[in-house]
Amino acid sequence: MTTAQHSFRPHLWGANGGDSDDVCTARVLIVEDDNRMRATVAGCLRKHGFFNLDKAGDGAAAIELARQWNPELVITDLGLPDLDGFELCRLLRSYPVTASTPILVTTGLDDVKRRAEVFEAGASDIITEPIHWPELLARVRIHIERRRLIERLSEVQRRLSEDMDQARAMQESLMPACEDIRRLTNAFPIALAGHCLPSIGIGGDLWGVRPVDTGRLLLFNVDFAGHGIGAALNIFRLHSYIASGLGQIESPSQCLAHLNRYLCGMLPTGQYATAFCAIIDFNTAMLRHASAASPANLILSAERDDGFQPIDGTGFPLGVIREAHYEDHSVSFGPGSKLFLFSDALIETPDPANPVFAVDDLCRILDAHKQDARPELEIDALLTAFQAVSPDKPDDDLTLVMLHHRRSQ
Repeated sequence: MTTAQHSFRPHLWGANGGDSDDVCTARVLIVEDDNRMRATVAGCLRKHGFFNLDKAGDGAAAIELARQWNPELVITDLGLPDLDGFELCRLLRSYPVTASTPILVTTGLDDVKRRAEVFEAGASDIITEPIHWPELLARVRIHIERRRLIERLSEVQRRLSEDMDQARAMQESLMPACEDIRRLTNAFPIALAGHCLPSIGIGGDLWGVRPVDTGRLLLFNVDFAGHGIGAALNIFRLHSYIASGLGQIESPSQCLAHLNRYLCGMLPTGQYATAFCAIIDFNTAMLRHASAASPANLILSAERDDGFQPIDGTGFPLGVIREAHYEDHSVSFGPGSKLFLFSDALIETPDPANPVFAVDDLCRILDAHKQDARPELEIDALLTAFQAVSPDKPDDDLTLVMLHHRRSQ
């Protein structure tokens, strides 16, 4: 490869890079009805190292070759005897195999409007006749390199998408599955539903529910700062810690203290999580809860007729101060009571200063559906109302969890 040729190549992967493809290996289709001009264009390209060439003398032959050979670049004259260059461009753009193939049109047109029509037909570039050969070579190289760069980026994007899909499936498996919820609803007088929507495929929200003993149930919701891969990795680490066993948890504050000490030793400076933890005692019909800077989650007490009310969410975030203290609070939670947990995306979209939803809005919507016996219907109603005022996907992860203390049948 000559120095002049090398100067056209982008150094994307370093001196020893992985991009060993030479633009001169590119498949180039030359379409020209004038035999002498067709040979001249081909000769110029061969002189400068291009060897993978094919030629067509009219538009119909060019279409057939392009569909079979899949060229990486097409050079065509505008004035062809059957299909002119305009129609050739349109047809090439209509076939999937050549829809993104760069097309260089050679033409003597100097009318601005007509030249614009060339691009509207699908041409990538125009070479003015008489052809300036160094310009032709430069444009050929640029368009081939650009096409190959796009192909590489598309491949990287495809692989990242596949990896993201696998990561998303793995993260979804950390949340309570339908079978897990079914077992719990058979063992405890509850109805339960959850909804988790990461903002960019994977995220930093985690909720879970597990028995403490035969009469008590632990429910928690954790939201790591940030979203995406970094937050998701923190979720995987925290889930592994929880799955390895927290020991005998007797209070929500004790649970948060355990999680806080773990995260203080795991998270780098500047990262943290907010959390809410509750233990429902079905024998005493009481709910104990503690918060680590969580949103004001909502509770509906069957003993009162005041609808859904916010729960104090103050407390130190997890992972900031190792010896942070968390306080337990108790509230009656008899049959007919409900607990609604959510991540702050619900009340901080599009941003905390200008939310489309406030806690009062949540209470109003849930109160309108408080007779619903199925928690998933309440979540659906809330999501419908949220999407009506914020049709775009939230910029942060969104998690909703609704638990009912079922009345006796």
